Amino acid sequence: MRQVKVAGASDASHVAGAISGMIRSGKQVATVSVGADSIRQAVRAIALSREFLRPDGIAVTMQPANVE
Repeated sequence: MRQVKVAGASDASHVAGAISGMIRSGKQVATVSVGADSIRQAVRAIALSREFLRPDGIAVTMQPANVE
């Protein structure tokens, strides 16, 4: 599984492009975020990647988890 680190200042569309590219190449992706701003950007990026991948017939799902 590939990890994508998302910061509060990350551009959600750029992160979505990275996520979409990895998924298209058959990889599973996990986002890593710390703090409210970075979590918001990660959720936005996941939502955008769903839109990017929809025309290809690829469904993106999300499973939130806390990791210590």
